[in-house]
Amino acid sequence: MTQASVSNSIRSVTIAINELMFKEYIKFPALESEREMLKREFFDYSGFPGVIDAFDCTHVAIVAPQNDGKHLEKNYVNRKNFHSRNVQLVCDMHMQIMSISARFPGCTHDAYIWKMSLLRGWFSDNSSRLKNTWLLGDSGYPLEPWLMTPLTETSLEEENYNYRHRLGRNIIERCNGVLKGRFRCLLKERVLHYTPTIAGMIVNACAVLHNMCMRDVYHITYDTLSEDDMPFNTGLPACEGRNASRIRDRIIPML
Repeated sequence: MTQASVSNSIRSVTIAINELMFKEYIKFPALESEREMLKREFFDYSGFPGVIDAFDCTHVAIVAPQNDGKHLEKNYVNRKNFHSRNVQLVCDMHMQIMSISARFPGCTHDAYIWKMSLLRGWFSDNSSRLKNTWLLGDSGYPLEPWLMTPLTETSLEEENYNYRHRLGRNIIERCNGVLKGRFRCLLKERVLHYTPTIAGMIVNACAVLHNMCMRDVYHITYDTLSEDDMPFNTGLPACEGRNASRIRDRIIPML
């Protein structure tokens, strides 16, 4: 086959996966019983209570886009000085991707992607009934009632909090490694020669296929909530720091 035929086939399959399979395989647990199961699995592994998922961003290299009015080439140059999509991944203890956002250019800060994500909007809107339920993120994210971040300066007791936090967050690093190892087109050395829009859809398609593989391994099924079912809330507060700090202070003695 010619390169053009291969590229057209990849584009067609990618669009089909995004339109027909994405909502089925990339979902966030909607039932309390499912979230409690995830909490138990995270606690058994890391000793950190209340955690259902860990998340982080990773860069997927793309060819420099043309300045066409919709995409500005300079916006896709990331802090490591190559063109990319900055992709937010959220996964559980089985490295099952529960949420993905591949729609932001490489220059976008991780914290901004989280602030604008549908998942954060859902947590904010449901915070009153999500008791003792949070995600783990690194120090690049703001501390929030539903997002626990590490401490920068620690006592001996607080260092155990950071250790448990690192142990729990390790799963998203492993997930990112497995995803890129399985689909090597996502590696920095394998630049995606597609428009930013198609490149983002390729990332989504790889996440769908990754989840299919992981479900075959762990036989996982969820009655779940798709990101498309979550209200998009752009009027969120920047950070509920005081309340979040009280929550973190309450967790520290438990570890």
